[in-house]
Amino acid sequence: MDLALDGPGGFKFQMRESVTADGAWFEGAWGYHFFALNPLLLTREMAERAGIALPESASLKRMLDAPLACVFPDGTLPNFNDSGYTSLSNESAWYDVGYRLFKDARYVAVAKTTGRGLESLLWGSPEFTAGTTPPLGSELLTSSGIAILRAPGSDRTLAVKFGPHGGGHGHLDKLSFISYARGARQAADPGTQAYGAKSHSTWDKMTVAHNTISVDGKPQAESTGKLLEWNPGAQATQIRVSAGPVYPGVALERTLVLTAEYTLDIAEARSLDGAAHQFDWVYHNFGATGEHARPHDGCGGDDRGHGAGPGPGPARAGAVRDGAAERPGGAIRDGLRGLRRGAGGDPRGGDGARRVYCGDGRGTR
Repeated sequence: MDLALDGPGGFKFQMRESVTADGAWFEGAWGYHFFALNPLLLTREMAERAGIALPESASLKRMLDAPLACVFPDGTLPNFNDSGYTSLSNESAWYDVGYRLFKDARYVAVAKTTGRGLESLLWGSPEFTAGTTPPLGSELLTSSGIAILRAPGSDRTLAVKFGPHGGGHGHLDKLSFISYARGARQAADPGTQAYGAKSHSTWDKMTVAHNTISVDGKPQAESTGKLLEWNPGAQATQIRVSAGPVYPGVALERTLVLTAEYTLDIAEARSLDGAAHQFDWVYHNFGATGEHARPHDGCGGDDRGHGAGPGPGPARAGAVRDGAAERPGGAIRDGLRGLRRGAGGDPRGGDGARRVYCGDGRGTR
């Protein structure tokens, strides 16, 4: 018991070092978050039965709260870093246990999503009170570097990543985002696959596999980004974030605004060293290609798909048909290229390139 509680890597160490102030597991992957929460909750149960007080257990409530702040309308969590699609319904037993410990009425709805299994019968609550789930608003997990933008009156949700790398399970994708709209995920993230697959390291973790900005055709470096602005509102929520030192001689920032009607994305890349750099704005959307698919209109673009951003080149490389089923194989992997500038950056007098991308009712664009 001493080793499990006080040893290197024991309960107290994990509560102190591995759980962020927001309650998310330090690796930034929800699959590993619950993988850790399971034994930590059961360790607390065994200690209680042995008469050992663990004040550090207060962190367990933060671990239960953090996923509730980040959940998509379909009950799944953003698959950032090495995580697949984690559904809260699959973790219902731990919310059953959590309700017994902390009496948080928000846990009841999750605990009731499935039938009570062995863990619930052994460690869960003897009974539930009637719990109500309050409507979710936009949420900011500052320490974890995750922001969830929500638009009242719609299912539009945007998950933005700007925080710590996440150790060995981190991806090189600062300023990336995943979106949900019209009853399904729209902007896609590769998440993870079997670690034995070569493409796990050559694709899943790479910058171009995510909805972010790459420079000079190279992956980002590991870094921790920075929150610059956060303005949640009744009609719109805005965030501005910096990627941190992901590329030498380059600064990357992104501003995102979410409303019930559209998403506005302003991605900024600046050369700081006077050298020429290639800036690639990369976006992946779930969908299907076909002869009836049509390019999106608006945003100042023309009918050939050229956008309103200052850089030359296509604003999109394919069309997305509405209502396509969500599946990894259906992701259209558009590497949107062409934001190229010489030394000194923008020929109009700026020092970088900016891509403005807006959306309509069919999802994030």
